Parts: sequence; structure tokens; C-alpha cells
Amino acid sequence: MRIYENPQKTSEHRLPPRSYYIPGGSSKYILLNGTWNFAFFKRDIDVPENISEWDTIQVPSCWQLAGYENLNYTNINYPYPVDLPYVPDDNPCGVYERTFHLAQVWGRVYFVLEGVSSCGFV
Repeated sequence: MRIYENPQKTSEHRLPPRSYYIPGGSSKYILLNGTWNFAFFKRDIDVPENISEWDTIQVPSCWQLAGYENLNYTNINYPYPVDLPYVPDDNPCGVYERTFHLAQVWGRVYFVLEGVSSCGFV
């Protein structure tokens, strides 16, 4: 069973959900919106350990609207087999990469992912 097929595993090292806000005062934040490296794979099991060829994609965005894969909207039957909790081997995967630098700061640093659909790893 892959980690994202386990219904008991909904998060790891994650803070409890709360209302969204950008802190004020002496707090600082860095928006990571913009151009990211992106690699698309038709099957998540085909993602290599090291990726040598990258495309670029705007973040935030939806990779289907950027030309990768097809939209999966349906109002009738699912376009893929359903065998819960298992995910088909033909499960598309996008890998995003971005380099950024943080100045030395006091206290905790939080990495906020808004809009991750399905499963995400940092």
C-alpha cells in the first residue's frame, strides 16, 4: 500500500488547520508565486530519483490548464477504475522545484501549501 492509499494517513508533521491570515507586525512572509521548474509524469510510479529535464510552470496554477494531461470533469461515470483505497498505477504526478533563500530568522519558519490536490510532499 502506497502512503497516499492509506486512509489512516492524512498528514504528517502538519499543524492543525486554522483560519488563513498573513501575520503583521514584525512577522515576515515570502510569497513563492511565480515560475517554478515542473516535470509531469503520466504515472507517479515512474518519477525518477533525480530529474534531469524540467519544463516551467506558473504557480499558482493547474497543470491541466497549462497543457499537461486532460481535465477530468465528469457528471456520469469516473473515467478511471475505482477500487478504494487503491490508486490506479496510471496516476498522473507533477513534480515542482523552486530555489529560494531565507534570511536568518528567529523563531519558527512555516511553509504553507494552499491548493495541493490529493497528496503533497515537501
